[in-house]
Amino acid sequence: PEAGWIDLLCDRKTPLGNPFTHETETLRDAACDAHREWLWAVLNAKPNQSVSVVPYLMKYPELKGYPYWRCYPAGVIQDRINGIVKGIKEGKKYRLVCWCDRRDEQTGQVVKLRCHCDTLARCVEWKLNANPQ
Repeated sequence: PEAGWIDLLCDRKTPLGNPFTHETETLRDAACDAHREWLWAVLNAKPNQSVSVVPYLMKYPELKGYPYWRCYPAGVIQDRINGIVKGIKEGKKYRLVCWCDRRDEQTGQVVKLRCHCDTLARCVEWKLNANPQ
């Protein structure tokens, strides 16, 4: 990581991972959209409640998902996001890391692709703006 930055892994091995997956790039937007809708439900759930991905898999049938995806209680995900917010308020800098970005084989440059981490970042920004102190 760059000096002064903290990398936070947000892949499917962590509570901040996207439970919706896609087999082709043409489904990337649907996977990110499903994640955004699911995350909103998680943020509005009671901490001990698990939010099923099944309704979102029914809405986006072209996606693959994990119907029993680790079933993290909403509070676990809420606490992770709130921890990032708290850290930023304390002056920490985070980079949300997933496997979505790719390197161009010819140029070696990183190609930024839409990722559920974009939604997580917007969620953190929203929480910071809602309660800036």
